[in-house]
Amino acid sequence: MKTKHILLLIIRILVGGLITYAGIVKLMDMDATITAMSPMGLSATVLWIVAIGEVLAGLGVLLGVYTQIAAVGAAIIMAGAVYYTGGKMMDAIFLLIGSLILIYTGSGKYAIKPCPCSMKDVVANPTPTPAPTGTPVSSTPTNPQV
Repeated sequence: MKTKHILLLIIRILVGGLITYAGIVKLMDMDATITAMSPMGLSATVLWIVAIGEVLAGLGVLLGVYTQIAAVGAAIIMAGAVYYTGGKMMDAIFLLIGSLILIYTGSGKYAIKPCPCSMKDVVANPTPTPAPTGTPVSSTPTNPQV
């Protein structure tokens, strides 16, 4: 399944690269970012958090370092972008979809720190619940007041 890992690498490069770029652009001219996005009702503090979050999540996805955790952060930011733009920014929608794919599949093997499992593995092979330990449970009810 070498093709699967190459496709995941391409998705990571595209999603991580674009999100990182968006965060760097915001950080390079924060005054313009605040001016442009304040009509949406976003405060300067929120915009700083979003810009820094985009850079960190984008780098995590791009490099394959805790990809699923980074993709969760990216998905949250992109879901906010889709919400605040009314779904009119197709790039935010595509980045949200790419982030969701990476949350489900994991980073693939071409990553700095590949995830040992993916949500796909958890869904396909759920671990059985271990039997309770300790005192065995009786099938007959006990009532100390009788």
